[in-house]
Amino acid sequence: MRILKTKKDDGDENNQRKPISLVVERIDEIRNFLGNHKLSVFLDYDGTLTPIASNPSGALLGDDMKAVLGRLSSLCPVAIISGRDKDLLKTLVGLDQITYAGSHGLEIEGPQGSGLYHNVGTEFSGEVQCLADRLAHSLLNIPGVLVERTAYTVAVHYRLTPPQFISKVEDLLQKVLVEFSGFRKTLGKMVFEIRPRIEWDKGRALMWVLDSISANDETRIPIYIGDDLTDEDAFHIIRDRGLGLLVSDNPKKTYASYMLKDTCEVLWFLEWLECDLQRRLQLKR
Repeated sequence: MRILKTKKDDGDENNQRKPISLVVERIDEIRNFLGNHKLSVFLDYDGTLTPIASNPSGALLGDDMKAVLGRLSSLCPVAIISGRDKDLLKTLVGLDQITYAGSHGLEIEGPQGSGLYHNVGTEFSGEVQCLADRLAHSLLNIPGVLVERTAYTVAVHYRLTPPQFISKVEDLLQKVLVEFSGFRKTLGKMVFEIRPRIEWDKGRALMWVLDSISANDETRIPIYIGDDLTDEDAFHIIRDRGLGLLVSDNPKKTYASYMLKDTCEVLWFLEWLECDLQRRLQLKR
């Protein structure tokens, strides 16, 4: 795959997180950047396609968002890369024509019939169940904690936990992790993410999918939309070759290129992108 360079790599300067502008203020700039290049769209799930819910089970995909994802996937490849379990993600979204990367990209499955499949964390499948059980037992008496297991990761949600208990949650979690040296803790929005201690993340998963769907001589621009700290790995890896869009209602330093305020703006941008791709098709006729 031939990589499109969007700006010169200036060494350390390019590796610094920088404040960014709103997409709605720079939409013409974005259109010019995308030009007529082929695109691939990658998205997080929670906080990006659906608003953050107090309980993860309440984060359900809206009809309008599902419809635009379906239409967009007929115009360019679409993939969802999430900390959720892959099979649960497929159930929540319910579209056969897109790629699903669950467990922060450790388990990847392409569109139905594509043969696209990649599984990085198989050696952790047995141990992760023991880890989840130990965490659930250790945190049993702390109010508001939810332990969620995927195929190869564990998420400890504390959004509903009273603030005075949060430090205890982290202390107990660290004690359990001493017994599971193959795993590490990373941070998210009101969640501790426990992931295998291997060189794999959402950014690497994105590039694996991008390489798998692109011909050797093809220039394809990746677009990644996400809202959480784990999405910074994807923003970082495409910072000089694609378009990273951070979902946030507050300006912050990030490796993303631009910012969308909330999931409503994500929907607006996806609908805009769909229209722009349709416009390109009309011009070719």
